Amino acid sequence: MHKPACFTPTKYNCFLIRATPRSTDSVLENVSAQIEPLHLEKYGNEFAEIQELKERLGWKGAAEVGKFYDHKGTDSWYYYVYGESGLGKKDQGTKPKNELANLVCYRPIFGDIAVIRSGPGGDDVPETFTKEELSHAVEFYKTKKRAEIFTQREYSRFMRKSGMGDRRGMRPHTYVNATAGWE
Repeated sequence: MHKPACFTPTKYNCFLIRATPRSTDSVLENVSAQIEPLHLEKYGNEFAEIQELKERLGWKGAAEVGKFYDHKGTDSWYYYVYGESGLGKKDQGTKPKNELANLVCYRPIFGDIAVIRSGPGGDDVPETFTKEELSHAVEFYKTKKRAEIFTQREYSRFMRKSGMGDRRGMRPHTYVNATAGWE
C-alpha cells in the first residue's frame, strides 16, 4: 500500500501581507489568502533589509510600523512589521487600506506590509516560519487587542529575564488568559 508523502510546509524569513484582496472572501475571513512569501537575502541586518524591501517592492522607503506577538504565548520574540515610508497624504489615497495590517500595527496602514521575526537582544529568535503560523497569529488579533497582548508579553519577558518569574506563582512567561483556545 502506498503511503502519502509527509507534507512539510515551506518556511521563509519574511512574508508579505497584501492590502488588495486575493480572493472573493472577505479579507478578515480568509487571512491566509492575503499572505505571500518573500524570502529576504539580507535578513538579520535592519538597514540591509530596508534596502532590499525598497528594491524588490518598489517602496520609497521602509520603516517599522508594528510589532506583535504570536498566538501561543511566546515572549522571547515577536513579529516585526515593515511598511512603506515616505508616503504623503496624497500617496496614501492611492494605496488600499490594509485591513489585516490594521489588526497588528500601530496605526492605520495603506498598502502592503512585510513581516519578519525579531526580538530583543539576547534571546534566540527562530528565523524562519510558515504561512500557517503567521496566519494563526494574525487571526488571533481579530479578537485580541495588539497593545494589551504586547504589554503582557513584554512584562512576562522582563520578569523572566530578571529571574523574578510571575508573582502569581506561575512559571515564568506563562500567560493563560491571553491565548486561551489558540493552538
